[in-house]
Amino acid sequence: MEQKTDGAGKRPALITGACAIGVFGAVMTVPIVFSDGALVIGGWYGPYLAGSAIASTVCMIGLWKMRRWGLYLYAGVVATNQVVMLSMDLWHIKMLLVPAVFAVIVLSQWGKLR
Repeated sequence: MEQKTDGAGKRPALITGACAIGVFGAVMTVPIVFSDGALVIGGWYGPYLAGSAIASTVCMIGLWKMRRWGLYLYAGVVATNQVVMLSMDLWHIKMLLVPAVFAVIVLSQWGKLR
């Protein structure tokens, strides 16, 4: 099943599904922003999570519109999050699993992105 984009062509179902899951993930971050756990990590962590969720949503909007900049921004958000987790000594290789799967899905549609 494919849906129309805002320009010429169609949005592949893979991109539609990936964007929907990405927005869902960003929305699910909102309660964590206001959690006691975020405060325990530090006063900066809640605002950081909020900014990350907003940036991720912008990435999904870009990809929804089939724009390559959405993937570039997503790569930047993922890289920043990995550095932050590494600096907090909370990084684990498993943290790359979801971003890697997402990137493979989007890259499989690279020729359709503008």
